[in-house]
Amino acid sequence: MANSATISYSNVMQTTVFPTKEQAILLDGIDGIPIKEYVKNILRLVPSENIRIVSRILGNRICMYLASKELAEKSVNENKTVKINEIPVRIRPLITQNKRIIISNVPPIIPHAFLVDVLKGHQAKVCYLNSKNAENDDDLTHDNNINTIDNPNVNDTSNNMQMDLTIPQTQIEQADRQTSNLNNKRPHSMTTTSSERQIDNISEDLETNLVKCEFKSPAQIDRSKHRKKLIKAASKDSDHQEKNSKDLELLRNIIETNPNRYKVSFLEFKNFIERTIGSRNISVLVNEFTTDAKHLASILEELYPYLTTRSMKNRFTRIKNLIKFDLTNTNFYDSLSNTSESEDN
Repeated sequence: MANSATISYSNVMQTTVFPTKEQAILLDGIDGIPIKEYVKNILRLVPSENIRIVSRILGNRICMYLASKELAEKSVNENKTVKINEIPVRIRPLITQNKRIIISNVPPIIPHAFLVDVLKGHQAKVCYLNSKNAENDDDLTHDNNINTIDNPNVNDTSNNMQMDLTIPQTQIEQADRQTSNLNNKRPHSMTTTSSERQIDNISEDLETNLVKCEFKSPAQIDRSKHRKKLIKAASKDSDHQEKNSKDLELLRNIIETNPNRYKVSFLEFKNFIERTIGSRNISVLVNEFTTDAKHLASILEELYPYLTTRSMKNRFTRIKNLIKFDLTNTNFYDSLSNTSESEDN
């Protein structure tokens, strides 16, 4: 039994020729008409064996790849439109071939407006490209403001467009007075006119009355950014104080309406809470405020649910924990002192 020939990917790629973009033509798509209708109408112009791929692409367009580039160009040039269900549709290439016109040996004194008018007369669109190859050369920087398209070959005389360019003398003199935009040096073909020399002589003899003025000290560094930060920080602190004061006012109603339960003065309690801000000796402040620290801890624990700000909640928790810690240590030392006294007896 003969071995069947294996077909690899590389063999398929070598034997198969995929169409290029130059072989494609485009047709404007019409809503509601399937691709099959486009193919049927194109078959009147192109045989079926010469159509490779047909697909719908972006912009509601129909793209067809033909057998060769020459066939695509022939289809576009000979048949500008095709009727799809009695609707004329324009045929155009996928890749538009643009033609460039190169104008060489143009001196800088000729204004661009005259060249543009001549090109418009030949129905040619102008695309300006600035030459940047002499940007760092002082002797060639005047060429930077000359608009160029390509570097032409001097020996190539094929497809040259003949044009007659007539420029009034006044325009040449006006352009001759202008210097380069990027360099003070004059272009190679520019010469100084007599009128310009006369202006230079007048400017040398011109007397000017300059007003004397003293130099001012340099401006100081703007510190507005730092001030803004300080203002923002101050505004945040003021917001916290307002929220804390609201919490204390809420506690005031609770304390004053229950004098038997909370045996403290609200003003003294408020003063005590405010003094604990940033203090490291809270135990001393507790002893100054009351002699019954256990009762104060119970008051803080009962008033805690009425608080709304995180800072006040943290402060109440901190004071309560310190009081409990001090009470635990005090009871421990008291028990030690009692045991020592009993042993002595």
